Amino acid sequence: HDAEIGQRLGGALFWFWVSGHPSEGRAWLEPALAVRAEVPPDVRAKALLAFASLTWWVPGNEERAEPLLEGTLALARRTGADRVASHALVYLSLVAGQRGDPDRMVALAEEGLTHARAAGDPVMEGSCLVNLATAARGRGDRGGAEALLREALGHFRRAGYRFAVAQTLGYLAGLARDRGAPAEVIALSAE
Repeated sequence: HDAEIGQRLGGALFWFWVSGHPSEGRAWLEPALAVRAEVPPDVRAKALLAFASLTWWVPGNEERAEPLLEGTLALARRTGADRVASHALVYLSLVAGQRGDPDRMVALAEEGLTHARAAGDPVMEGSCLVNLATAARGRGDRGGAEALLREALGHFRRAGYRFAVAQTLGYLAGLARDRGAPAEVIALSAE
């Protein structure tokens, strides 16, 4: 029943929950966010981000996640929480892409990139670049997509985020396959 402790824990446990326990995370965060009490805005922003992101991760909940992400972004903008803003913008960009709105996807990812750079967050920088690459590929700009993915890969490597490194290498292998470069596909896939 302590809103601040519940929200601090919820924000801190986000990566644990997203790695396979999104429903559990949402079940703990929802009541913590519902407690009416004064909570520092940065703590609330992280907890809202965790709840919104975990909602997005549950298949079929994109519609429910979007207003939560918008609320998170509004709070992050008011409090100057660049890292939280960049994270919310990554997910909002993905929602726009799923809706088939590449212009909004790009605008949100570019704004996210600005916030990620201000926060010095290489993982969010890379994630924004991957979303921009996805939009570029969807528009037929494979060369632009590849350049963006290679830049993202550098950010993920510097951060030591091996999951994103592997995922980005897979995306690059797909582009190499599309170009008809089997040796590059093999090298990227092996790595």
